[in-house]
Amino acid sequence: MSAPDPSPAGPAPARRTLLPDARLSPRFAGIATFCRYPRLEDVLPENRPVDWVLYGVPFDTGVSYRPGARFGPRAVRDASQYVKRFHMHHNIDVCDALSIADAGDAPISPFDIGKTLDLVADFAAGLGEHDAGTEPARLLAVGGDHSIAYANIRACYARLGEPRGGLALVHFDSHLDTVDTLWGERRSHASPFRRAIEEGFVDPARMISIGVKGPLNAAADLDFARHAGVT
Repeated sequence: MSAPDPSPAGPAPARRTLLPDARLSPRFAGIATFCRYPRLEDVLPENRPVDWVLYGVPFDTGVSYRPGARFGPRAVRDASQYVKRFHMHHNIDVCDALSIADAGDAPISPFDIGKTLDLVADFAAGLGEHDAGTEPARLLAVGGDHSIAYANIRACYARLGEPRGGLALVHFDSHLDTVDTLWGERRSHASPFRRAIEEGFVDPARMISIGVKGPLNAAADLDFARHAGVT
């Protein structure tokens, strides 16, 4: 007669995100993905559809002052190799609770802002399969300059069925990013939220900007946000 299982919860749940065993494959070896999560194409059938998809957007042609953010996705992947999966405050192993994958980098055109934003929006809109009647995977983009926010918002708007009135948005930034143009460019890092509001992807009445600093924003940009209804 077999002994009863001493655990009231029974056997441990199947792990939803499989990571390489660091005792067999050192964290500094192999293909660097975000937090060592599996590549999207390598996720096992039993762990599909995935809950979260991470992807890089190595693009900074939209900046007017300090370039370099194009190297962000690669740097974050390298820096995240030592991230552990257990969350001590919530007492949860994220790899047991969620299926998470790295979809690689979105395609970009380093000399063309408009083309890149279209490429990124199309790439992100199609990430991760999901069953009919269920929500698509949640997305986490790693950039990249702030111009890419427009592309990712557009993708989320499409993935959620183009909700009437636009998306709600929580925005953490020192700047409003509601400039109309910079040197004639309408899609720079200074304009993503203005374009998203104008094109109906974001509902300004449900947009909150946190951390905005007065000396870093022009009056005209603030006027646009206020008149649009941004909080």
